[in-house]
Amino acid sequence: MNKLHSKFLFGFVCLCYICAASATELSVNISNIKEHKGEVVVQLFHLNDEKLIDTKLSDPISLKAPVHQSDNVTVQFPELPVGLYAVVAFHDVNKNGKADFSVFGSRERVVISNLSSQPLSAPTYSEAAFKVGDEDFTISFALYD
Repeated sequence: MNKLHSKFLFGFVCLCYICAASATELSVNISNIKEHKGEVVVQLFHLNDEKLIDTKLSDPISLKAPVHQSDNVTVQFPELPVGLYAVVAFHDVNKNGKADFSVFGSRERVVISNLSSQPLSAPTYSEAAFKVGDEDFTISFALYD
């Protein structure tokens, strides 16, 4: 193997190591589940848009966890790059794939990262954002009553 190929291979291996080293696993624990049916949908947004709950957002990473006899569920988002993220989670009791709302608010229980109670309007990313660093970690939220 000539020197040019060796340098290219070394650079490629270093780049792969750097990319792998900066990937983080985020575990999201959702608690305060009242009904033991349906599933909890956890959506992870990378902060690129102005509003958190907006149908025009780019698709979030969505994971579903079945609800059994436990009052909480945990989902893992592997290999996330370092950056700012926000979480929206809801208990999809009827398993229709969306959070159901009425004129009085949410029919299904929801939670938005960093907000202690359900907001009256869509929060900004800065209100809901949290930082994903270079180490694996767990973040916990309780569904709003």
